[in-house]
Amino acid sequence: MKKRNQPIERELYQTTSNENVKGHHSEKYIRPGICIRDYSPTEYEELAFMQPSDYQLIFGIKDSEGKRRGSQIVKITNPNNGRSIHRQYRTSYEIHGLHNYVSITFTAIKEIVNSKEEFDNLRYVQVSKGSRICYYITHPNYAVRISIYLGSISVILGILSFLISLLCLFI
Repeated sequence: MKKRNQPIERELYQTTSNENVKGHHSEKYIRPGICIRDYSPTEYEELAFMQPSDYQLIFGIKDSEGKRRGSQIVKITNPNNGRSIHRQYRTSYEIHGLHNYVSITFTAIKEIVNSKEEFDNLRYVQVSKGSRICYYITHPNYAVRISIYLGSISVILGILSFLISLLCLFI
């Protein structure tokens, strides 16, 4: 059994909601596509689909132990250049017979590559436990990112105003 927080290598698949899309085709490689209809297409951007047994490898506890609180975040890293994204861990009953995979959307794959050639040749990624803060700061939905930034600024200004009021109290 691997240690907790140690990256695991998984084959990269492309998530799609369209059954007719079979994957990204290039001259050298065809990236397989996985059709999942459990979620709306806008939700796919936030998710990384993996097999249920990967949960224990990544987070160190079994998913069935009842210790899972909220959504769990995974960090998906391109081993060639070190670029990474954070997504929510999910499984789907629609995926059968696949092992050692991670499936993310086309735009998520584009975020971890530097060029079209690298996009075409990327077959494997490393997956590890991710950070909830990094997930929300780099969230694929613009409205979520803005609310995190505005909330952070509000907290900082609140602390600053509290300190100024304490300073004025002692002067």
